[in-house]
Amino acid sequence: MVCAVGQVYAPARAGVFLWDDHVLVERDAGYRHTPVMQLFTEGAWLESPLADARAAYYRPVTLLSFRLDARFDDSAKQYHATNIWLHGVAAGLLAVVAWRLGASGAVAVI
Repeated sequence: MVCAVGQVYAPARAGVFLWDDHVLVERDAGYRHTPVMQLFTEGAWLESPLADARAAYYRPVTLLSFRLDARFDDSAKQYHATNIWLHGVAAGLLAVVAWRLGASGAVAVI
């Protein structure tokens, strides 16, 4: 499952930052300097025209993954690779849950 998701989304690795990525990822966002535990208790986004849209979201894992990406490479390629990997892991976990709930292996993967 993880490999299938990786293959389907592989072209995204060559992508560039789009839309809100410029504000949320490219610029010097607060999550880059905020203590790690604070990422789980409050927001760490820059003030921007997107502030109202972001206020309703509690996304500590997203902020933590952005912070780790920034430490590794800080390029769009790195952020996209992490996103593809996380998507694959989530799909794999969903297949395991379906299988444990009684679905056959093939049905769980589908």
